[in-house]
Amino acid sequence: MFNSLGVENLADPQYGDGPADMFFSAPAADRATVEQLIDAVGLRPVYLGDGQHEVVDGVLRLYFALVMGQHHSRHLAFRMLER
Repeated sequence: MFNSLGVENLADPQYGDGPADMFFSAPAADRATVEQLIDAVGLRPVYLGDGQHEVVDGVLRLYFALVMGQHHSRHLAFRMLER
């Protein structure tokens, strides 16, 4: 679950006016527990649904492409924006 952001974001999850998002997949019955865990480390939980582990793994691949491939800082996180 916590594989889509560098550990630096767990130590300091705040970016500007709010926390970074943690995208996650879990069975519906486990959703509340996982959201509490993510919230406890200071990240904003974003539920993708049950069985969406491949999507979460895609976020990890995006993180690696930006940090390792494009040499961005490991202090890089994602946030979902919605209007």
